[in-house]
Amino acid sequence: LLSKMPLLGATVLTQAESWDPGDKQYSVAVAVVWSPKLQASAAKMGTGDFSAAGKPGKFSKLDWVKAQDWSSMIGTRRFTDNQGNNYFIGIGAVDPGKGVQANAKRMLAETLARKNVAMALIGDLATYREMKQNLKAYADQSTATKQKIIDQISSKVDLHLKGCMSIAKKEVKHPITGKKIYVSAYYIDPSMAKEAGDAMKKMFADAGLVAQHTNKQRGVAEGAATAYEAVKTDPSAKRAGIAEGAAAVHSKVEAQKRATAEKVAKEKLAKARAEQVARVKAAQDKAQAVQAARDAANKAAAEKRAAEDAASAVSTGGTHSGGTIDTDF
Repeated sequence: LLSKMPLLGATVLTQAESWDPGDKQYSVAVAVVWSPKLQASAAKMGTGDFSAAGKPGKFSKLDWVKAQDWSSMIGTRRFTDNQGNNYFIGIGAVDPGKGVQANAKRMLAETLARKNVAMALIGDLATYREMKQNLKAYADQSTATKQKIIDQISSKVDLHLKGCMSIAKKEVKHPITGKKIYVSAYYIDPSMAKEAGDAMKKMFADAGLVAQHTNKQRGVAEGAATAYEAVKTDPSAKRAGIAEGAAAVHSKVEAQKRATAEKVAKEKLAKARAEQVARVKAAQDKAQAVQAARDAANKAAAEKRAAEDAASAVSTGGTHSGGTIDTDF
């Protein structure tokens, strides 16, 4: 139970390092302090209360940073500035690495620093051991896997770190080994934490509105797609289409039939009129011929009567009672 209990506010009081050239042993001594007061301070910060509650210290935040020997610091430190603001500062240190490894090493140091801030605030020992196991496996992994391990630790840590900011990034010389180390320190800024909390609320509120609109648009799209499928397979629409198509064909056929019938009727009418005209002309020609024959017959008859009259006159004699008429004149 004790190994899993939360231990809020635990911080490093001091640390010391030594090297024994005789047995070649490197030793580190770390003094960690915890108290109900530290726990209360950490609990307030962990629940979003960043009001000034401590007795004002001697240094401002920046002066305190300048006064620290970053070459021999690791873990968590607690600091109260000259305005009474409480800070839990997490520190991580690594071999700076070279070339392509340098960036990954720096990210690891920053992740360790944020982890130490989070552990002071949440005090979850089980989570701490899990992160420690991940870090133990870090050294033997490929670059991609190392990045994945860093991301896993960051995902657990950053949930608790609103307003967590970098306060120091330095490459310094380690006093015992004489080698360079890269040190990163993070802290939670009270004002930034409040702004981050407010920004987070607004962000989720705005994101909720966007998600609601997106969900509505998704519903509109799904509704339209469902309606489309229903309309696409609507049998009444298909029947109406079939009827319309058939009507168009029938209309075309009937129009063609009417056009043909009208053409035939016009041709018959024209033929009938031509035949009528021909009959009238034939009748007129016949009447004219009959009239001409009659006129010729009448003429012939008149000429005959005239001839007969003349002959009759000759035969009855050419004299009168008063003398003789000479017909040869």
